[in-house]
Amino acid sequence: ELFKSKVDNPAAEFWDAVLDKNDWFIASGEYYFWDVLAAIVLVHPEFCEGTWTAIDIGYEFTEDPWLPTSDMSIANTRWDGQPRRHLNPATAGVTRAGEGSANTLVCMQTYPQKAFDLFVETLTD
Repeated sequence: ELFKSKVDNPAAEFWDAVLDKNDWFIASGEYYFWDVLAAIVLVHPEFCEGTWTAIDIGYEFTEDPWLPTSDMSIANTRWDGQPRRHLNPATAGVTRAGEGSANTLVCMQTYPQKAFDLFVETLTD
């Protein structure tokens, strides 16, 4: 409701429409705002409440594209002439607690209201 009362430009109108389409989800109390929240925390680490947790996100490359979602019209070489690599779907995105080889830091607890306030302030005049 606070955001809706401040909508004053096309970008804010877009997000207002997104939130309207998800009003049932928001009302459920389970709506997640984590894509935007993750971006805000990345740019403003002070929005992370508590500590950052080290995790390892698995990935392995393969020569074989995963056909259910691969766009086969994309060239087999990248812009720099190197061969295009594909992620092995069996290992891509598998997470585990980092033990010395952690390749990612994750904020496990955020200040969501503070982040939403910044979101509203950024999108509206």
